[in-house]
Amino acid sequence: RAERADLEIVHPGKLPVPQLHDRCAACHSGFFPRQQPRPVDLQVANQLTALINSECYIESGQELSCLTCHDPHGNAQPRGVYYDAICQDCHAEARPAQVACPVNPRSDCVGCHMPEIVLPENFHMTDHWIRVVEKPSDPRLRAFQLEERALDLMEEGRPDPAVTLLRKSLQLYPDFIHGHLTLGNAYNGLGEFEKEEQSYRRAIRIAPDFYQAYHDLGALLFSRSDPVGALEAFHRAVEIRPDLPRTYVNLSTLYGGLGMRGEAIRAAQQAIENDPLLPSAHYVLGAARREEDLEVALKSFETAAFLAPREPGFQLTVASSLWQLGRVAEARRVLESLRREFPEFDEARAALEELNRRQEGSR
Repeated sequence: RAERADLEIVHPGKLPVPQLHDRCAACHSGFFPRQQPRPVDLQVANQLTALINSECYIESGQELSCLTCHDPHGNAQPRGVYYDAICQDCHAEARPAQVACPVNPRSDCVGCHMPEIVLPENFHMTDHWIRVVEKPSDPRLRAFQLEERALDLMEEGRPDPAVTLLRKSLQLYPDFIHGHLTLGNAYNGLGEFEKEEQSYRRAIRIAPDFYQAYHDLGALLFSRSDPVGALEAFHRAVEIRPDLPRTYVNLSTLYGGLGMRGEAIRAAQQAIENDPLLPSAHYVLGAARREEDLEVALKSFETAAFLAPREPGFQLTVASSLWQLGRVAEARRVLESLRREFPEFDEARAALEELNRRQEGSR
């Protein structure tokens, strides 16, 4: 039976600061032991090491702790006046024994001395190494920030300035594989396909197991009528990560275009096994089965349309399949519904007009 001491809740506020930090370090010391920080971890992920390397911690006689700023029972406060007040407990102009900030002694303490860092995948963290920040000590951090800004520009449909930022990012961190991948995506937006391919291949040379680069390379080669190269790239992607549903979707489409129906069906089935709710996986399964059994294919098309109700193309394929099967009234209902929901979708209008024309001609 457990001893009573094992069942007691530890009150962190009653612990000496080093023991308190040991408790906090269980979650907030990054991915490495806090006594062995790496440069990025020292600044960001390894928050405990960052804090105890700060002059504020040293000058406080090691009394500055996580609890000085944070309530362990609540979320962190928004950056701003809450933390400014804590900083000014020591650094106010009225306390000449301490050093007041010569730039802005009253506000935005955290913004200048504990900046927010954006890591890959848009992951925001606060730098807990309190200091005068002149520039990031690790150029990778700046490279990550530039890539995030480039991604925002690409979402705005502005690949040209995104390329400029990504080139700067890669000058700072030449082995930044996500930077090369994103640069390839930006070149795609500009129609510069040779440069796009070069970017993906650079990422692969740096990290031969970077499955996303193989996936995007395969999609590019497929679009440029290189099915052999595309197959090789897609297969390499799923060798590295067998759980990639979208790569199997592309493989199914590619196999279908090559007339390899069995392989197309198996790839689509694998995509569905990996992600049963992926609409395009059900759609390509229907496409692979359409010639041999349209009734069975229709069920896959209907599933895709159900999972993606805002994708009019799937519903149009359902209507087309119903029409081919002679279920004209059902096809008309689907097309009329499409016209109401997507009045700008010209393909539905044209299909409905054609259906009506043929019916008029058959009377």
